[in-house]
Amino acid sequence: MANWIVEDQIYGEIEIIEPVLLDLLSTEALQRLRNIHQAGALYLVRPGKHTSRYEHSVGVMLLVRRLGGSVEEQIAALIHDVSHTAFSHVIDRVFENSAEDYHEHHFAQLVQQSAIPAIVERYGFSLTRLLDTERWSLLEQPLPDLCADRLDYTLRDLSQAGLVEREEIAQFLAALSVSQGRIVLTDMQAGTWFIKAYTRLLFEVFANPLTLYANELLAQIISSAYRRGILSERDFFLDDEQLLSRLRRGGDPEIVASLAVLNPELRAVNDPDNFEFHVPLKFRSVDPLILSEHGGLQHCSELSSSVKESLGKLKQQFQRAGFVRRVNTAVSK
Repeated sequence: MANWIVEDQIYGEIEIIEPVLLDLLSTEALQRLRNIHQAGALYLVRPGKHTSRYEHSVGVMLLVRRLGGSVEEQIAALIHDVSHTAFSHVIDRVFENSAEDYHEHHFAQLVQQSAIPAIVERYGFSLTRLLDTERWSLLEQPLPDLCADRLDYTLRDLSQAGLVEREEIAQFLAALSVSQGRIVLTDMQAGTWFIKAYTRLLFEVFANPLTLYANELLAQIISSAYRRGILSERDFFLDDEQLLSRLRRGGDPEIVASLAVLNPELRAVNDPDNFEFHVPLKFRSVDPLILSEHGGLQHCSELSSSVKESLGKLKQQFQRAGFVRRVNTAVSK
């Protein structure tokens, strides 16, 4: 592959010249992610542009690059999601995996079975080092801190949903820095902006009733097909449309009828008093580190009592989400 100029909706135009990155981008393992939607089944019920795992993976690589990360860490960023299952976290619901890390348990195996090892080793990189995700401090950090993975999916999903403006994103990115190997912000205003943005992601994207209903219904369909031998666990590592095709070819009338509900006419609401599905939600909040003029690091909540108070209230508010029911039963013909 010749040099590649990426025109990314979050980071703008960036040229990729490193042969190892270019070769990895063309592998089947990375290309499969083009057809895996980050929001799971939402694309079936809300037509339009939806973020793919490929776009996110490239985005995380670009952010690590922007922050001065080594080529080795850029590789780790690019491949970090290659084990994601079809429909992203829907498979976590199939197995009632509240940690939402089913794909991570298969990461090393999926990478080793792909063309990735031969490519990285040909360019002198250690696969063992690349698979050790705890080594890459820009790529991954536990909550409530910032990391490239968390930053990219937040900014990308909010942008895709029309919940933030490009100018806001550009201003926020300008405030990003690296201190002691960790992603930090250089001003408090950027920190409070991101806390609010992440809260919108949590409530308006992750806990959106239509998204929750569509993903829970699909999870139940897949679970039923898996129990009855229509699907195998291996099928979970197909892409979205391939998995749907397997379900339809199974010929089970109940499954076909349930899949037909997942159409653009579907509507859903959150109603704790009258619900069809209770979807347990993974609560999370961010509290970015702020870099002082003297090089010290403190979380936003340590610098602002109002931020600390608002973060404390979020979990309680979130507990009333995830009680969803359908309000339109139209089925596509």
